[in-house]
Amino acid sequence: MPESVYSPFRRRLLTAGIMFGTLLVVLNSTGINIAFPQMMRDFNVSADQIQWAMTSYMLAMAVAMPTLGRLTDLLGYRKLFLICLFLFIISSLLCAIAWNLASLVFFRVFQGIGAGLIMSLSMAFLFYIYPDDQRGAAMGAFGIGVSFGPVVGPVMAGYLTDYFSWRAVFYINFPLGLISLASAIRLIPKIGE
Repeated sequence: MPESVYSPFRRRLLTAGIMFGTLLVVLNSTGINIAFPQMMRDFNVSADQIQWAMTSYMLAMAVAMPTLGRLTDLLGYRKLFLICLFLFIISSLLCAIAWNLASLVFFRVFQGIGAGLIMSLSMAFLFYIYPDDQRGAAMGAFGIGVSFGPVVGPVMAGYLTDYFSWRAVFYINFPLGLISLASAIRLIPKIGE
């Protein structure tokens, strides 16, 4: 790809837009553990049972990731990213209104599917928009962004849980997700379409 296709400024904008969606996924993955005690009380379940809210999410992420190649062949990278981000946002809202543990686990599966593909697609986008000699730095930036989530996620979730409720940990994904979706629609190029 010619160097002039993406100027350094455009690449930075694209990186920020892509990383914002990825950060949402990581924040959600790390923050939910803080809300477990309130969820246990609300759903009247044990610690072993509430772990399914995390396990279902992680399993769905792991199952979704290997399907990336086929799905991008069918839909293209950009369209798949937008679909997965939308799926993540909608399933976050459904998790927030979950009425029992079974419904929460069910909705977390869909959230995990979107999250798993978003993580993989983010790396693919960065690999595509950076020239060969800058891809290492791009992956380093991705690593820094992803490692930022485990630091901020529990703090943010603790605040939301203490001052609002565990449901706020999922509700916060809606406005942040819409910002991410809008920036993705505007910034992310069509790849493989």
